[in-house]
Amino acid sequence: CHYCHRDTMITVTQVYIVLSVLLLACIVYITLNIIRFITIDSRSPVGQIILQDHQKFSTSNNFSIVEKESVHLSIIIPAYNEEKRVQVMLLATFHYIQKRSCDPRFTYEIILVDDGSVDNTVQVVLQFAAQHPQLQLFVLQLPQNLGKGGAVQQGVFHASGKYILYVDADNASDINSVDVLENYLIQHHYDICIGSRHHLLKKNMRTGIRALLTKALHTVISTLLLDTISDTQCGLKIFTRQSALHCFGNQRLHGWIFDLELLYLATVLRYRIKETDILWADVKGTKVNILLTPLSILRDIFIIFLLYRTKFWQIFSIDDIRQRLYFNIVTSPTAITLAS
Repeated sequence: CHYCHRDTMITVTQVYIVLSVLLLACIVYITLNIIRFITIDSRSPVGQIILQDHQKFSTSNNFSIVEKESVHLSIIIPAYNEEKRVQVMLLATFHYIQKRSCDPRFTYEIILVDDGSVDNTVQVVLQFAAQHPQLQLFVLQLPQNLGKGGAVQQGVFHASGKYILYVDADNASDINSVDVLENYLIQHHYDICIGSRHHLLKKNMRTGIRALLTKALHTVISTLLLDTISDTQCGLKIFTRQSALHCFGNQRLHGWIFDLELLYLATVLRYRIKETDILWADVKGTKVNILLTPLSILRDIFIIFLLYRTKFWQIFSIDDIRQRLYFNIVTSPTAITLAS
């Protein structure tokens, strides 16, 4: 028994050592990343614009977002290696647009942002555009992968809509829910309306490790940053043009957690936010790495908390953002493909 107890003690000690090392590694990892983010142009929320202009996006020397709106709705779809799923999303969007085209006052644009895909995503989209020539579909092709947040941001900078929506390319969020979200902006004068999947957790419609991670993420977010929003990460959100310029113009994070940064900024800037339930389906082919994604999300939450709360990251006014965007233009025409 003495030896058994000794073996057990050794095992427990080893576990504590391993956990301590892992905790230390996490602290070092987060600290190094905070230092890296501190060194990223803490003065300018826009940073380096790596996009090049092309036809649709070069009607003037400005990004479209700093100009007066020319369509009612801009739909931004970020896509990275989505050759197997993007066509389903585009088809759903096409049917949605057809439904709304009965109203002659409805105008729109769809900007699919290819985030440096290495598969046939762009070719699939271009083929779809050729098969549906009446669709106002444009492909904004980034020369390198920025991350989902970076792709959405660049799409918004090129948007011409009075209202600007972004939706995931996997078709998990029902595009028909846009009507409900848009109505809150038009009829109830909200600045931002976001889809929510929180009702699915209550009904146990989301299960497994993703549901567990979602609950854990919400607990951390509500404790440190936002306690008024149930689902910050749902991939269906709509903004007024002003709130989009103000929030995306201040956005610095390009990874998965960029939604949280946008909503945190919107709250600080006192924009009115409405959260509403939407239809949502779990789609196969998720790119979420169960081991690495939670760690990177936790890192980014602490980065948002520390760098904004300490005012190391300054929040800029709309006029300042508009001026910064005006002077951050690259005009080489090689990296953007127009599909219309």
